[in-house]
Amino acid sequence: MCSEGRKKKKKKKKKKKKKKKKKKKKKKKKKKKKKKKKKKKNANTLSLEIELQMDHRLRAQTELAVGRLLRLKKLLRAPDQESIRIIRVYTSREDYLTVSGDRWD
Repeated sequence: MCSEGRKKKKKKKKKKKKKKKKKKKKKKKKKKKKKKKKKKKNANTLSLEIELQMDHRLRAQTELAVGRLLRLKKLLRAPDQESIRIIRVYTSREDYLTVSGDRWD
């Protein structure tokens, strides 16, 4: 028999092409914005704006106002009176006087 000498050719199996799976897009999570916490103001410090009538003795008036503030401070029972600082003292004119100090003699 002739078939003994020859080897049969093996048929190559065709590889099935795998279908590529579509990747699902991941939804990006939105980052929540953190709310900024408001800093609590120190209870020992007062910042007040005082309105004064214009007078030729403006310094005397500001001193009076500071004295009143110190009295107010005592009423509020704040421990240290040195922490009072008057930021702005308005006059009836457009200009304002900036007063920042611990004590008035």
